[in-house]
Amino acid sequence: MKVELKRQEGCKVSLEIELPPERPDEVYNKLLEEFKDGARLDGFRKGKVPRDIIRKRFSAELRQEVMSKLIPEALDKAIKQEELRPVERPTLDEVDWSEGKPLRITANFEVQPDIQLKEYTDLSVDFEGSDYEVKDNQVEEQLEHLRRRSANYRTIESRRAVKGDFAHISLRGEPQAEGSAPFRRDNVLVEVGAAEGFSSRLERAEPGEKLEFSISHPENYDDPALAGKTVNYSVDVHELKERILPELDDEFAKDIGQFGSLDELRAEIRKQLEDDSERRGRSDSMEKLIDLILEENETFELPSVMLQQQMSVVENEMRRRIAGNGFNPDHIGYDWKAFREAERPAAERAVRRRLLIDTLAEREGIMVKAKGVRAEIAAIAAARKENPKELRQAMLSDGRYEMLQSHMLDRAVEEWLLAKNEVKGS
Repeated sequence: MKVELKRQEGCKVSLEIELPPERPDEVYNKLLEEFKDGARLDGFRKGKVPRDIIRKRFSAELRQEVMSKLIPEALDKAIKQEELRPVERPTLDEVDWSEGKPLRITANFEVQPDIQLKEYTDLSVDFEGSDYEVKDNQVEEQLEHLRRRSANYRTIESRRAVKGDFAHISLRGEPQAEGSAPFRRDNVLVEVGAAEGFSSRLERAEPGEKLEFSISHPENYDDPALAGKTVNYSVDVHELKERILPELDDEFAKDIGQFGSLDELRAEIRKQLEDDSERRGRSDSMEKLIDLILEENETFELPSVMLQQQMSVVENEMRRRIAGNGFNPDHIGYDWKAFREAERPAAERAVRRRLLIDTLAEREGIMVKAKGVRAEIAAIAAARKENPKELRQAMLSDGRYEMLQSHMLDRAVEEWLLAKNEVKGS
């Protein structure tokens, strides 16, 4: 088999493969016999149809069978021979073969870049440990959050809404932007005055009142479907409620969970915050180290297919958010092309990170064994009270197994990097 590798722009390559005539002819003749043995044609007994008739009658099927067998086989051998790491399925540009002639294949695809890392150990990054210290006010904020979640609500009969009340409303919105469709929301509960904008317009409202107003939402508005748009609102106020908060005492702590006192609850909240802060600090220091390694080494080309896939992940997440708010992502006048371009720098960084992790794992022999993955799945199953074998089978079938494996490899490489470099806290 002859193989010629041609490197093109970026990470694209072209493989030109030529199989000598003996190999496709061998496969063709074997298939011809199989067709002959099983063929049933009028005027002939099974297995007695002449080869020439089989060849003529089933020429297209025979050729397709030869191609189906030999093309994947040849591509696999050529890719291994050239030590390529494809990131997409090859696209066939040319396939040329006839009986007694060589089989010629031309395929194009993108591959992982050849990353020449030199500096990735004995590096040092500064880490602001004080940024991750848990403050007393953070504990109190979490305690207040629990208190609000445990609140009761009482219908307001004799006054207008004030900041902190809750309004049960229905609304209709008409964005002024061209191409944006109107929308409606029913049975919405809004905290009055919780933020500037929509909720602040509900102050002084009363049950049964109909409000009409316009709001220009900022570019960084939480709902991406309305960000940067002016919307005309029509609001029906059905009911007002006031929140009755429980007393912050030992009884409250006992109601929340198995805590003997409010001090015990505070201690548990602090511990959880400290655990979260430690994980966040570790993650942030790891990302600083990754950025430093990328800076210390020569840059490398990114496969466009990986970049597009990463931008699609981000776009699809945004589309899910918009759909979750009740909008059709394609009917809100959103510039998805501009969105993808805005996300390009973050996507490029994510792809570089992925390629860096994979390169380090391969170079340093860091791997995740099947036994370790099984143990991780068993732990997940135990936490969910599921059968570990059934969970593993489900994860193998829907792609979660590979995702878990990749996540575990990330962790293993990160552990290795943290051990081989210095993170200085202050």
